[in-house]
Amino acid sequence: MKSVDDHPVLTGLELRYALTLHLFEDGPRTIGQLVTAVESDGFAVARRQSKAVSDALRWEIGRRRVIRLDRGVYGPGTMPRQTASRMRARIRSLR
Repeated sequence: MKSVDDHPVLTGLELRYALTLHLFEDGPRTIGQLVTAVESDGFAVARRQSKAVSDALRWEIGRRRVIRLDRGVYGPGTMPRQTASRMRARIRSLR
């Protein structure tokens, strides 16, 4: 995990977890709103933020944790409590 302006850059698994948790906590969001939410948590998203977010969410769509509502708009799907707990623990450990 690299650092941009003293903010750790989320990629891969950590980015997927952070985005999915935001969707479950805040409801449907656009890509821009998700990037802002991740940055407000003290993290950064890699270059080409919209591509990084859509690529990360594509995996979660396959797992039915996230649903695509429209172009650039995503919402929460279904997720077991244990999975959500594991995601929260992983994100907490990054702080």
